[in-house]
Amino acid sequence: WYCGVRKNECQCGSCDGVCGPTNGCPCLACFNLLIDEGVVKVNSAGVVARKGGQHGGNGGFTRLSPSQVWYCGVRKNECQCGSCDGVCGPTNGCPCLACFNLLIDEGVVKVNSAGVVARKGGQHGGNGGFTR
Repeated sequence: WYCGVRKNECQCGSCDGVCGPTNGCPCLACFNLLIDEGVVKVNSAGVVARKGGQHGGNGGFTRLSPSQVWYCGVRKNECQCGSCDGVCGPTNGCPCLACFNLLIDEGVVKVNSAGVVARKGGQHGGNGGFTR
């Protein structure tokens, strides 16, 4: 969302101050529309997060598709699976703790009493075992 008004609220350092699709950053009011629609979120570290890529890769230790995982793109070296590059996304791999907490807040995953990431049934196949 962009309103086209000059507000000088650039966050990237290279915009011309106009909230517009060809100029870079949306103004704060338009950015809040993106949050309202769930396109982006702000994690507990105050960093903007987006969902990962649709093509290939994995969601790291979450065992979810990257398209289900929130990523902020910041190097935090919080890899839990042992094969990531230490960057939270931006398209796949382990999310940082602040972005992982967005998944918990949404109810997509929980951490059980053994400290293991748990997901609701139907998200990873199987027959439900003794819960049938």
